[in-house]
Amino acid sequence: METAIAVIHTLITRYMDGQIICDGGLDDELRYACDAMVLGSLMKGSHKIGVWPKPEAPFSGRKFKDLARAIRSIRILDVCNKSSSRRFSSLGPSSNCHGLEDSIAASMKSIEAGLNGLELSDYAKKR
Repeated sequence: METAIAVIHTLITRYMDGQIICDGGLDDELRYACDAMVLGSLMKGSHKIGVWPKPEAPFSGRKFKDLARAIRSIRILDVCNKSSSRRFSSLGPSSNCHGLEDSIAASMKSIEAGLNGLELSDYAKKR
């Protein structure tokens, strides 16, 4: 569970560090606005599912499967519309233009793959 939560916290930290990440804007102000919307939606979505601020282990009453599903459901908005011929959408915020939702889904899938075959009895044997 710690690893899944760390995926989100790593993204939040990356967007909080002050460097402009968006590469789709015509100027620094628009790129800054795009990054700010990504950061805000990451933080709001993470707070809604209870992983921002970072909860302390143990994560009583939580199941990994439910946590991974909740993390996948975080909608990350940006103002950059990289998929269209215009760089910024006049229609308002869009979702996943920078591929962060896809990246999060891939990270959750990788973590889940690492859990396949994990048995509590195996852990007990190693102690």
